[in-house]
Amino acid sequence: WKEFYETGEIRSEGKYKNGNREGDWLFYYRDGKEEQRGSYNKGKPDGDWKWTYNNGQTWREEVFYDGLEEGLAIEYNDTGKVVSKGNYLSGEKEGAWFQDLGDDREEGTYVAGQRNGMWKSYFPSGKLKFEGKFEQGSENGKHAYYFENGQLQEVGSFKFGLKEGDWYSYNEEGIQTSVVTFKQGEVIKVDGEKV
Repeated sequence: WKEFYETGEIRSEGKYKNGNREGDWLFYYRDGKEEQRGSYNKGKPDGDWKWTYNNGQTWREEVFYDGLEEGLAIEYNDTGKVVSKGNYLSGEKEGAWFQDLGDDREEGTYVAGQRNGMWKSYFPSGKLKFEGKFEQGSENGKHAYYFENGQLQEVGSFKFGLKEGDWYSYNEEGIQTSVVTFKQGEVIKVDGEKV
């Protein structure tokens, strides 16, 4: 089978079996260059899949099993730099991951698709921007944010995803500027004064 854009250019080609995509399929940009390729089993993505930028550079590589992501997934920018890398287990992110979002890079661990354990993010310069713990996808425990010069900007704790206790803020010279006290995510004091 061949499928076309409404303007006549080929969009995809492959086989159908019992109304479902089956076997190898190719997908194209409007200009005819390959956009992605992979296989289907009973209409579900299965096996190795590869996406390509219009300039021919690899965009993404991942593996599917019975329609779900399984194993290593890598994403690249259009110059070939790795911008995301980690593993999937039954369609959920699992284990160590890192993502380079351009203005910052973050790394940490997933369990069943949720952030778990220590996560860190970095400025483009490579200096630490943030570090904090997560439990089942929610912030839990100490979280600290930094200026690019390395000075602490803000620090405090979360409990089950809500700010709890004293949160301290600092300027770029390291001088404390405020203390805000939280109880179950609600502000109850600012610089010692009840709200």
